[in-house]
Amino acid sequence: MVKITKSDKQFRITLPKEILELKRWNENTELIFVPLIKEPNEELNEKTPLLIREARGKK
Repeated sequence: MVKITKSDKQFRITLPKEILELKRWNENTELIFVPLIKEPNEELNEKTPLLIREARGKK
């Protein structure tokens, strides 16, 4: 189960260990939330689906 917790002005998302192991993510992994929209001018709202992608690139 994914959980969201709040601390002051920050939020933390807790992912299941099984997902992290499957994707081989760790504490150094950076994730990007990508809105799934059909048109570039489409407004984002609470019903807009989001894709979670791993940020890849040279550091």
